[in-house]
Amino acid sequence: MPRPYQERLTPRRKETMMNKLLSGILPLLVFCSAYAQEAKDPPIPTETNVIGIVIFAILFFGSIIGFFVYLWWGGKNKKKDDEPKA
Repeated sequence: MPRPYQERLTPRRKETMMNKLLSGILPLLVFCSAYAQEAKDPPIPTETNVIGIVIFAILFFGSIIGFFVYLWWGGKNKKKDDEPKA
């Protein structure tokens, strides 16, 4: 009578399967690195993009301000809920 698949996989068999999978990663990485292009340094920018800096500043400081407003608003609502009802 054949056993179910789970019972046929003993811990030793699972370990062997894991070893096969892990040992296949090294040749894959070597194969991929053989065809990789060499990294080249990008040229140094001569001018800065002011629009990009402004957009970054608005998003960065806006997210910080929004976070603190969120905390303040949550604390404000929590205080209202903590007050005893008459």
